[in-house]
Amino acid sequence: MLQGYYRTLESPTPSLQPECMHPRFFPHITSYSSQDTGEVVEFVYVKPLQPEWAIRCVCFEAVIPKTAERIVVKFAESKYGEGAHRYMADRGWAPALRYFVPLDPCRYARLAMVVMNKVQGGDVGESGQKG
Repeated sequence: MLQGYYRTLESPTPSLQPECMHPRFFPHITSYSSQDTGEVVEFVYVKPLQPEWAIRCVCFEAVIPKTAERIVVKFAESKYGEGAHRYMADRGWAPALRYFVPLDPCRYARLAMVVMNKVQGGDVGESGQKG
């Protein structure tokens, strides 16, 4: 009887494109509030921005489906230098900061969520390896 019931259930797993990573490899947070308008901005993770061998990935490329804009979502210690980032971004030395907020300390220890524009370019750590 139970076997028949379970055969009729649909899988909750989303269908994936062949080149896409499974959602289980990304954090569950998939939106932020625009600091300009207060509008909730939903995004979809695209890929980790750290090497495959990294134990924990804290930086991800994402896309905002509504606008197709590419962003970077980073989870950093809550003592992240928001003021320094904004200072550098205002001068064109860092990507524009879209969102910064410390996360619930009971659930996320001392982490903050940082969302910024994605800029073209390579990883500074890889610059000496290409040649």
